[in-house]
Amino acid sequence: INGNDEKGQNSLPYQLALSYELDALTVAFAMDSNDSNLAYSSNVPGTSINNENTYGLRATYDMGDLSLTGEYHTRSDVGDSYGLMGNYSMGANTFALGYVMRDIDDVANSQSSGIALQALHNVSDHMYVWSELYVVNQESDAVVGGAPASDVDTNALVVGATYYF
Repeated sequence: INGNDEKGQNSLPYQLALSYELDALTVAFAMDSNDSNLAYSSNVPGTSINNENTYGLRATYDMGDLSLTGEYHTRSDVGDSYGLMGNYSMGANTFALGYVMRDIDDVANSQSSGIALQALHNVSDHMYVWSELYVVNQESDAVVGGAPASDVDTNALVVGATYYF
């Protein structure tokens, strides 16, 4: 919790969160000091490592079988992300659809957006099976070898099962 890194500097990491619920609406605010691991502070080559705090805000509205969530995260000189998600439950089945967009603070004006679709089935109190589809697009104004970098599209299909003992 409180130690010295390899350069002899103290780290005092902490996280704070506040959540408030009123009927069907839940609002949460959280922050992370990002003090524990300097490597996490920046994943963009050529930028200086910072220890800026990360802040996030989330709101969820529950309408019985349907719930909607929106969230926003920001960190100075690293980037912002925005997300929306909907969950719908039908008995033992739950379906989720989510969208996220990220603006990365780098010299290439990078952005990414993605869609996630999930189907989950509760087999029993101890086991569920699920499948997820991810479609992600990354864009950048970077120039590679004198030519503009192209967009990168990534698609992934994941199938799994979880059993609790």
